[in-house]
Amino acid sequence: MTDVSAFLYESFPAASFGGNIAGVVLLEHPASRSWMQGVAADLGAPTTGFVDLPSARQGCAEVRFFTPQQEIGACGHVTVAIATALAETGTWQPSRAAVQAASGSYELRARCASAARRRKSLPSSGQINRFI
Repeated sequence: MTDVSAFLYESFPAASFGGNIAGVVLLEHPASRSWMQGVAADLGAPTTGFVDLPSARQGCAEVRFFTPQQEIGACGHVTVAIATALAETGTWQPSRAAVQAASGSYELRARCASAARRRKSLPSSGQINRFI
């Protein structure tokens, strides 16, 4: 797996280095559960969302959420970070889109440009590569 982009975001930041930390990993190809669990543990964010880019380009991103210990059904602050990442990368237009997670489908509407702020971009050749 080589087509991976990883980011750390701050959702709902009141100031720099504030808000809820969220990992976002954009995937061109499916990944195994064990790989995603390993990356989530390595990133160390409270929760990381793994986004299927082909579905995101169609307007409804298939997403899986992992804490460093386990997969969970959904996570609000990570969903906000995912929407921001997809808008920033040009995958989504900042208007309406949806996220499909284990817990259901969630329609998103952009109302605030500052709901999440990118803290760090992680190169695929960096810490994430040890799982590839």
